Amino acid sequence: MKIIYIEESDSAIIDPGIPDECFSGTISGYDLGENAVIHRDEEGKTRSVEILSGASKLFDLRALSKLGLVEYSRHKSMSVEEFREWREKLIEEKRKSAKTGRSS
Repeated sequence: MKIIYIEESDSAIIDPGIPDECFSGTISGYDLGENAVIHRDEEGKTRSVEILSGASKLFDLRALSKLGLVEYSRHKSMSVEEFREWREKLIEEKRKSAKTGRSS
């Protein structure tokens, strides 16, 4: 598991660390309210959870960083929506390369 923290928007993506090849079909987001979205595949397996704002109030980022669970986003100039689009594109590229047997 890792948490990708985006300081500029105080948002985070919780990635359970499940390999992409374990997911099937389209990944869709479902609003959980309270600034949270869960992303699941067509079978209901959770791909990620997004905290859209206030992540630093929910997590002790220093403690999680010491455990190696937090990755600070290098994409601080992106909006949350732009980051989502970039991430989905990256996931799709990984799926395509896994199908063809190449690594990205």
